[in-house]
Amino acid sequence: MLARCSAGNMGGLLTNHAAHRLSAAERWRQNTAHRRLLEAPVEPDAPLPQRRWVSPEDPTTRGTAEVLVVTDGGQCRTIREIAYVRGEELRQEARFCRGENGQWTRQA
Repeated sequence: MLARCSAGNMGGLLTNHAAHRLSAAERWRQNTAHRRLLEAPVEPDAPLPQRRWVSPEDPTTRGTAEVLVVTDGGQCRTIREIAYVRGEELRQEARFCRGENGQWTRQA
């Protein structure tokens, strides 16, 4: 099951400027990878989850998102994304927490 995300707060990690450079299909793959990453189980003493996505149109446009830190009993995760969009490397980190309603929300 994919994570439910608060509208406007999840998307991918990429800034709006960078995300606008992605096609609709690329944004869908990026967002799907992030939702699956947030829902991935975190086991004690196991590697933290990581997800990859690749553009269906341009294999040089791709990204990796990985969980760096899990806090608050698993309800918050800090994620780092490294993406290559049209030849440019982009890096960003963001923290997401799951609310009482089960939705993941990007924290300020």
